[in-house]
Formats: sequence, C-alpha cells, structure tokens
Amino acid sequence: MALPVDTDVVGAAGAFVVVEVMALLAVRDPFWGRPLATMTTCAEVAAIVASFVNAGLLLAPPFAGAFSADPAWAAALGLLTIGLLAADIRRYEGTTAAVAGAASLWVVAAGHNADRHRRGHGCPGRYGISGISPYTRRRMLRRKPILLVAALVALFPACGSRVSSAYRSHLPTSAGPARADGDIAISGAGYDLQAVGTVAPGVADGAWKSVLTTLDRYIEAGVLVPLRSGGPAGDLGPLFTAGAAARVTSPGPDRSAFIDEGLPPAKNIRSDVAAATLTGLAGSDGKMSVVSARLDLRLRAEVDGAPLVIARTGELVLRPEGDTWRIDGYDIHVSRDTTDARTTTTARSA
Repeated sequence: MALPVDTDVVGAAGAFVVVEVMALLAVRDPFWGRPLATMTTCAEVAAIVASFVNAGLLLAPPFAGAFSADPAWAAALGLLTIGLLAADIRRYEGTTAAVAGAASLWVVAAGHNADRHRRGHGCPGRYGISGISPYTRRRMLRRKPILLVAALVALFPACGSRVSSAYRSHLPTSAGPARADGDIAISGAGYDLQAVGTVAPGVADGAWKSVLTTLDRYIEAGVLVPLRSGGPAGDLGPLFTAGAAARVTSPGPDRSAFIDEGLPPAKNIRSDVAAATLTGLAGSDGKMSVVSARLDLRLRAEVDGAPLVIARTGELVLRPEGDTWRIDGYDIHVSRDTTDARTTTTARSA
C-alpha cells in the first residue's frame, strides 16, 4: 500500500530546508541569527517527530516492507534529511536528530558521528560546550557537504520508481525475437501515472491490465482476423466509445487506418514490435479517468509468397466505461509495404 502523501507534505519539507539553510547562512549575524535559530528549533521538533514515525514505518515490523515506493514520500523524507543535516552543520556538534531523521542515511550519519567520537571530540572540553577545536570544526565543514550530496543521491532510486511492480515484466518487445502468429499481444513499454491525489496500486494495475486487454482485442479483431482470412474484421464495436465507433466501424471514414482488410490471406504473421507506452491521469478521488497509449506495432507476413510489412504507430486515448476501457480518441498512422507498392493512411479524431 502507499502512504497518503501529497505535494503539500513535500512543500512543507522543502520549507523546512529553506529555513534551515537561512539559519545556517545567518548563524553569525547579530540581528537575524537568534530569531532564525529559535524558528528552526521549533521546526526541528516537528521534523524529529516525523523522522521517528517514518523510521518506524520503514524499518519496524509489522510495517517494514508493507509500503510501496512513492515519489512524494521519498522526496519529503529526502528533504527532511537534508534539513536535519543542515541543522547539524549549524550546531557543529552533530545531533541525534540528524541520525533519526535520516532513516535512509542512518549508516552514513552514524559512521560520521562514530568517527568523531573516536577522535575524542564528543563531550565538552576546553573549547567550550561543543568540545570541538577550530581545526576539527573546519574539517567537519568540509565533510558535511558530502553528506548533503549523499542525501540527494539517495532520493533518486525511490523517486524513479514510477512503474507498478505488478507490471515490471511487461517491457518493450522490440529487442526480443519475433512472435509467432498465435502469440501477438501488446506489451507495456512503460507506465506513467499523473495523479492529483493518491491512487492505490491495485487501482492503477487494474487499469493498465484492462487497457492492454482492449488493445489486444483490437489487434486480434481489427488486424489479425482479416489478415488471416482475407475477409472482414471482427466486431470492433465494444472496443470503441460510441463517437469513435461511428468513424471506425463500417462505413466510417477512419476504418482503413485501423483495419487491414482487402488483402489476400496472409501466412506466417509475426511481430517485430508490439508495444504501447501508457500514461494515465487520475483525479483527487484516486480514480483513473483517461489513459493514453502510444502504440508501436510492426508486423511481417507473406501474401501469395511475397513479403508484406505493416507498421502502425500513433496515440490512442482510452476512457473507462463500466469494467471496460474503450478507445475514445486517436491519432494513428499506418503504412503497408509490398514488393509492388506502399500505401499510407493517417486518421485523427476530432
């Protein structure tokens, strides 16, 4: 499952970083230094509480491993880490808050503090309450930016996971072997979900699966059936919305862009590429309302012993109607190459 994290939380974490950096820059300022230090102390209390809560969710049973990757969550935790490390730099003596807040970087922070304690700078001494000599302080200021860079680097693995885990295996087929006649299906080349609110992984995965099912049914009824038989296509009505169906089904003006009719029966039909990159949109209610499928379908076959190549590319826009995702809009281009001629057709919905 995913935590209900939105852009407001990321914004609050970003504001925390800004305040900490301002306090760090004004640490020696006689006017701004004290009020900024007071402000950041209040913010750090909330940050430490959030750090412990998230560390428990990430690391402690029974929660560990129960949450899926979420870019907003990862970004908020990364910004929280950077803010606490900035607070550590400003105080010079390192804080347990930095270690607790950096749940994903606790090994780095702990190693840093352990190294300092081995040098004997962990308790008050003749240099004041920090117990750190000016020479050691300069060394720390040179090392601390490395930790900030490490915090930024740690963000990228979690933020980069935008593909539903249930569909990681559906990658492009362009690099693989050509598929046999009876095994031509559209594979997901990529999945991108743009959402205002939080979408449950099961909802997104169900939508991706349903969209790919609709595309497979279209390829079977509109492309493979007429190619194999040399006759008419199958029933495409259930795969399109009413407005799109009127233009694609007989005698619609865009029929030839979707359907491969009018050819002698083809043999040895195979695919060089059969893939679609899916982009979904979801509202604040967590429901996906539209999916764009960028189609790339390239087929080879033999007609009367001569080679036939059909390439169909473009964008299909699908919307849910009941339990089925139907094609509602399109911008599609198809080319058909034989030894004697090449024909091209383009169709765009209004």
